[in-house]
Amino acid sequence: MRVRTLAAIASLGAGAALAIWWPVVAAADTYVVKPGDALGVIASRAGMSPSRLAALNGIADPNHIYPGQILTTSEPVKYTIRSGDTLSGIAARHSVSTTYLAALNGLTNPNAIYEGQTLATTGPLPVAKTVTVDITCPVPGATFVNDFGYVRPDSTAHAGVDLFAPRGTPIVAPVSGLVSWDPNPSGGKAFQLYGDDGFRYYGAHLDRYGANGYVGAGTVIGYVGNTGDAVMTSPHLHFEMHPGSGLTMSPYPSLHRAC
Repeated sequence: MRVRTLAAIASLGAGAALAIWWPVVAAADTYVVKPGDALGVIASRAGMSPSRLAALNGIADPNHIYPGQILTTSEPVKYTIRSGDTLSGIAARHSVSTTYLAALNGLTNPNAIYEGQTLATTGPLPVAKTVTVDITCPVPGATFVNDFGYVRPDSTAHAGVDLFAPRGTPIVAPVSGLVSWDPNPSGGKAFQLYGDDGFRYYGAHLDRYGANGYVGAGTVIGYVGNTGDAVMTSPHLHFEMHPGSGLTMSPYPSLHRAC
């Protein structure tokens, strides 16, 4: 797997055709809760006790799980801090953001880490530790609800939030970073934004593209549409946030504050 730095990309010059690689880290195994599921049955399939599965996912009441809930079904990857380590350095080595790593481990002061401390580097964020990232609203004036994790007819979980707006409404970069167009059958005209904040942002169903390459927050990078598998729906932007390759998190708290 190859990674190009921003400096290396910039050296190619304007108009250069880019092939962008990003480091891939295997996320913890997950399971999407279906109607009628019980935590004990899911735990048995995962080879662990119900109490352990509940603890891994921050579930206080094992009898209270809901369809669409995404459960981690494997033990999180751990890292033991060594002399000279910084939280940002650990985050970079595990391809996650510093914000996510701090929230995952309940660190209120990212500088207050110590040699021998053990950190989880993968896993779900408990509700009480949900990350809210400072972003620019990607579709100002859009209508949206918290549909992250909603189970779709094909039994897959909705990995983002849909922001509904009239066709052609401008979509702006939520943060500064590197925008790459990512057309695909399900997302239609889609993009990846590798943010300077360490998060990867994915947007889908654009009517047409705007700017790409390195952009500042607020730059128009596309326009609302319903391309891909959204052709039978109203125009909207499907918006995802990823604190690390292979990981996903709800963008709703950040969108609720920004929009």
